[in-house]
Amino acid sequence: MRLTYYLPRSLQAEDKIYSEAEIVSSSNFIVVLAEPGAGKTALLNSLAGLLSTHTTTANAFSHMSYDHFWCMT
Repeated sequence: MRLTYYLPRSLQAEDKIYSEAEIVSSSNFIVVLAEPGAGKTALLNSLAGLLSTHTTTANAFSHMSYDHFWCMT
């Protein structure tokens, strides 16, 4: 059995610190940049959970047409 533990993060932008819930409620777009192994995938999975949606890898977008992508928004 594999147990997964997740510690919610606080994120800093300029001089303000945000909770994950604040980020989701205050932004339409979120860009996450970090070193390998920093927990980007876990963070994005948590944000997806807060938004009641699922995650999609960036590779999936390379197979979509331009028109299909803009119809999603």
